[in-house]
Amino acid sequence: MKKIMGVVVGMALLGLFSAQSFADNDVEKIFLELDANGDGYLTLDEAEAHEDLPDNFEDADDNEDGRLDRNEFMKAEVSDE
Repeated sequence: MKKIMGVVVGMALLGLFSAQSFADNDVEKIFLELDANGDGYLTLDEAEAHEDLPDNFEDADDNEDGRLDRNEFMKAEVSDE
């Protein structure tokens, strides 16, 4: 019985990580599409192409450098859900 429970828990965790991986890939794809100049950052001008991001840009810009890196963008996208 313990072996079966271990397998069930393992499969559930694998499903959770797979779902997170797909979500991360979707966010990465959006980031790359918005990053028009390919420099790895989003400016407010680039963010204008996104539905909600311009309104949340300042809040998402944790280090206040006027641009979003992947981590800042991912946090903004996750908090939007």
